[in-house]
Amino acid sequence: MGDFHWTFGSWLMFLLYIFASVSGWRLAEIVRRTIGYRTLRERTIWQMESILVFALAANTAVNGIGRLTALFRTTAMASGWYANRAPIQTHLIGLLLGAFVITAAVSLYWARVVSRPALLALLVSLLLITFILVRAVSLHAVDQIIFMRILGVTFSSMIEAGSIATILVLIFWRRAEVAAH
Repeated sequence: MGDFHWTFGSWLMFLLYIFASVSGWRLAEIVRRTIGYRTLRERTIWQMESILVFALAANTAVNGIGRLTALFRTTAMASGWYANRAPIQTHLIGLLLGAFVITAAVSLYWARVVSRPALLALLVSLLLITFILVRAVSLHAVDQIIFMRILGVTFSSMIEAGSIATILVLIFWRRAEVAAH
């Protein structure tokens, strides 16, 4: 795995991602078998969820975002603009939030005919991606909030684990709905 220090929290996050990925993929197959073609969009959402959380598990395993952030930090220092990075970070965060709003609006419109759990899972995953990217480019003031510890766990980890747990709850909710039909 990655060359960074694995903690209990890192392992837990990695395993949550893998469990969510497998569960989402299995749900997509259950939806395909039991409901059929008319739920192509929903099946696509669950498959995309699975691929996304698997990619996030891989990112956790190799510390991909951390390495990318370190590369950008080194580049900024070498180029001499690291001390004045706040305006660039502010613009990047603004762009990310704007991209989230546009992507969420388009995605929710596209997915308007799917089940409520699929729609909510799509929204949660978009929020999770946005959070992870904002965390990667965040300002020092934002870092102080994100990396604040509550009972020894960072607020950032709580948000990330809570998002994965929410996606898992939505997967199980939809699985129960499909089984009831």
